[in-house]
Amino acid sequence: GNHDYCGDVTKQLKFSEDPNTRWSFPDYNHRIVREFSINDNNNESDEEQPPPPVKLEIILIDTIQLAGNLCYPNENAFAESYFAPPPGVSHDEALTARAATTMDWIEVALTESDADYLLVV
Repeated sequence: GNHDYCGDVTKQLKFSEDPNTRWSFPDYNHRIVREFSINDNNNESDEEQPPPPVKLEIILIDTIQLAGNLCYPNENAFAESYFAPPPGVSHDEALTARAATTMDWIEVALTESDADYLLVV
């Protein structure tokens, strides 16, 4: 969740690189696309074609980057600050640029999707 920014979120990205893990967090923003088929074994007629597969796309976005926020832990009071809300909107140019890049990525992902069902998380 967003509270991970008060720790080291890059460790989660690195953990995804391990081929022996089921953890999948390849980037701050990413897409998951799956197709599902309905197999009806009760068809009376061999002439009936099964329905086409249904495509589901999940677009996962990093709302901390989108909001232009960043959270750094206070080493002396880490437990107290870990679940604190992120600070207000930053006026840092790098964070503002990252937010714009994130928004551009989201717009492209939404435009390119051809899924039957589209979720943004």
